Amino acid sequence: MKAQEQARIVAAGQTNGVFNECTPSGTNRCPMSSFGGRKTIVRPGGQTSCLDSSGGEYAFLVTPGDTDKLLFYLQGGGACWDPISWAIGACTKNITFAFDTSGMRSGKGMFNPSNGENVYQKFTIVEILYCSGDGHVGNTTRNFTDSSGDGYRKPQVGHQNVKAALDWTLANTDAKLSQLTITGDSAGALGTQAWANSLLQEKFKYEKANVIVDSYAAYFPADTTAPTIQSFGACDLPIFTQAQQTLCTDGVLTVPMFMSQTIQGNPLVPFAYLQSKADLVQRGFYDLIWFTYVLQGRTSEQNWLGISGPDFYSGTNELFQVYNEFSNFAVFYVDGETHTFTEMDWYYTAGTLGSTSGSPHNQPPMYEWVNGFTEGDGCPGSQCNSQLEGNNADSTEYCDQQLFPKSCSVSTAPAREVQ
Repeated sequence: MKAQEQARIVAAGQTNGVFNECTPSGTNRCPMSSFGGRKTIVRPGGQTSCLDSSGGEYAFLVTPGDTDKLLFYLQGGGACWDPISWAIGACTKNITFAFDTSGMRSGKGMFNPSNGENVYQKFTIVEILYCSGDGHVGNTTRNFTDSSGDGYRKPQVGHQNVKAALDWTLANTDAKLSQLTITGDSAGALGTQAWANSLLQEKFKYEKANVIVDSYAAYFPADTTAPTIQSFGACDLPIFTQAQQTLCTDGVLTVPMFMSQTIQGNPLVPFAYLQSKADLVQRGFYDLIWFTYVLQGRTSEQNWLGISGPDFYSGTNELFQVYNEFSNFAVFYVDGETHTFTEMDWYYTAGTLGSTSGSPHNQPPMYEWVNGFTEGDGCPGSQCNSQLEGNNADSTEYCDQQLFPKSCSVSTAPAREVQ
C-alpha cells in the first residue's frame, strides 16, 4: 500500500476498530485493493451531502469480497417531503444515525458474514447510506421550517449520493459481473425501484442479476406520488427515460408506471418483492402522506381515518397484479405487520407465517427463497400462506387468486430499452 493511501485509510474512532475509513484525495481514489479485506467507510465528497451535515460528511460502506460478485444495497430511513415530515423527524437526516442503523455495521441479515445460509458471504457489498430523505432520488435544495417558523435550506441530493457510490463501485469491481443483486429496504426499496432500470441497462454488465425489493410496494394515496417525486427535483434525472420524465413533469408518474416498464424491459432479470401483508410502517407513511396532502388540498382521497391492514393488503395486491403479468416477477408475502427483513436477524426466521414463524413445510423460509434468485434456476415462484380468494379488504387471511399460484421464469430474449 502506498504511503499516501495509508495516510487516508485510518481506523474510524467511532466504529470500535471494525471499519477502516477512506477519503479520496488527489490520485488516491480509495481503491478496494487497499482496504486489506476490512469493512471500510468511504467519504466521497464532491456534491454528496446529508440533510444535516452536523454528523459529518456523507459516506457509503464497503465490505470487500469477490470482485465479480456484487450486492448493491440502498439503505432505508423514512422520507421528508414537506415541513411537517421534516419537523416530526420522518426521515434520517445525518450520517451518524445512518451509520449507527446500517446493516453492515450490525452484521445482520444479508450482511451477516458468519451465517452459512447467507448466499452473499463472498460478495463485495456496497451499502449506500441514506440521510437525504428523498428515496435516493433527490436533486434539489429544500426550504424546511421548524416549529418556531425559522427556515432552513437543506440539500436533498440522494441521487448524487448514489451516483458517487456507483462510480466507485464500477471502478472497483469487474467490468462484467458473474452475479449482481440490487436491493434495498424501506425507502431504499423505493430507491431500488427508481434506480433498477438504469443500473441494469446502462451501468452494470453481468451474467446473472436479480432485484430484491424489501418492504416498500409503493402503494400511496391518490394524487401524491408524482408531486412528491417532483418536489425531490427528480423529474429530469437520467435514471428515468424521456417519456417517464415527461410524465413526471406533467404530474402523473407513479412507481407502478415505471416499474412495470422496468420489469418488462429486463426479461432476463427476476424482480422479487418481500412484503408483509399489513406492514405497519408502510401504512403509517401512507397515513402521513395523506394527512400532509389533505392539509394542502392536494389529494382527492378525502374523509378517511387511516388505512387498515386489510385495506393496505388489498391495495398492494392490486399493484402486484400489474407486475404479475410478467413472468420474471415474484412476491413473498409474510403474515403480519413487520417492516423490513434483509438487514435484520429475522431475515433467517421469517417465512410466509410471520417474521419469526418460518413457513409451512411445503414452502421455503424467506432467506432460502431469496437465495434461490442467485442459486439454481434463479427465479423461485411467488409464496403466500392461506387459502385462495378474490382480492378483498375484509381481512389479510387469504392469498389473492390473481397472484397465486405463480411460477417465475426469465426469458432468453435480450433486454430491450425501456422507452
